[in-house]
Amino acid sequence: MNHWRGARFIPSQNSSASGGRRRRRKKERCQSESKTQEKEVEEKEEGLGKERKETVPIVSCQTMCPAQELWDRESQNRLHRFEMVPGTEKFRKPRGDPLRTVKEYSRPAAGKDVTKPSDLRPPDVLLKTVCYLIDEIAGSPSLHPWTEVYSFVFDRLRSVKQDMIIQRLSGKDCVAILERTVRFHIYASYRLCGEPLRIYDPRINDTHLQEYLSWLFDCYKSGSGPYPNQVEFQTLGLLYNLGQLMSSVAAAFHRCFSTCIFVLFKLYLTRWLEINIAFLRVGKY
Repeated sequence: MNHWRGARFIPSQNSSASGGRRRRRKKERCQSESKTQEKEVEEKEEGLGKERKETVPIVSCQTMCPAQELWDRESQNRLHRFEMVPGTEKFRKPRGDPLRTVKEYSRPAAGKDVTKPSDLRPPDVLLKTVCYLIDEIAGSPSLHPWTEVYSFVFDRLRSVKQDMIIQRLSGKDCVAILERTVRFHIYASYRLCGEPLRIYDPRINDTHLQEYLSWLFDCYKSGSGPYPNQVEFQTLGLLYNLGQLMSSVAAAFHRCFSTCIFVLFKLYLTRWLEINIAFLRVGKY
């Protein structure tokens, strides 16, 4: 007779605890891998222009968006409404306007040729693209809501930055692009400061703004100039980071003040004890 028939396995507390620990470790490992992947993407993006120190990629794209990307996004119905030919917005597949479509940002992928000449825009086209994004899109009084305007311009400026990094752009062209980009991010931080976090994340905007400012200041330092707007943007950088500077100063002052208060209290206590001890001695004798 089989005494094990119908028997059930009841896990012990130790097995349940170990299972919980395994699940926690797995979750932590997944989170760590996700952060690592994000970091790798950023490092790839920053390192695109450092891989080819001897030769600068040839660029040949003379439009704000490469022709192949325009065709792909049009056929895949991935055009933004700001890029569509007026009157075709309600078509099953709206048509893209070559004069309004802007190359979108795409993360560096393994095996993808990021130096394809027909996909890279030269400095003058990049500057023209940034001027269009700032003047015609961000500065348009008829495009709403501005949160959507910000999202569109933010993405397309990242694409401009990507092309700049690949070409290792520097000098006056780089400065002209960065100055306009910095103005946009500073204005966005003011205009969208009251928006919900799910719509606008000030930390992301601030991170990119600080990167652009750092890059701009490096250009000022290493370039031959002259740069007419250098004083203005160095002042903007100081004013924008004034809160952080004041926090640092306030923290230093607090430490100094706390130390002074402790020293004064110690001196006062010592003097009080000396007076009372002397009084007790007089009273005793």
